[in-house]
Amino acid sequence: MNWTIRNVISGDEKELAYIQTESWKEAFKHILSEELLKIYTDKNRSMKMYKRLIDEGIGHGYILEVNGNPHCIAWWVA
Repeated sequence: MNWTIRNVISGDEKELAYIQTESWKEAFKHILSEELLKIYTDKNRSMKMYKRLIDEGIGHGYILEVNGNPHCIAWWVA
C-alpha cells in the first residue's frame, strides 16, 4: 500500500466534496434528520464551497491518497 498526504489544489473540489458528503451520510445518519442530512450532503453545494475556499486561499486543506486515490481530507482555517 502506498499513501501520500498533499495540499489540495484547484481541481480537487469534486474529490473533496465526495469524501465529505459520503462520510457525513454515514457519520450523521442517526443524528440529523433526513431533510437536514440531504441539505448538508449535497455534492454540488460542497463542491462550490471547496472551490471558493481554494480560489480565495481560505484555510488549509490536505488530501490523503492511498494508491493514488483520494481517501480522506482535512481542512481548517486558522
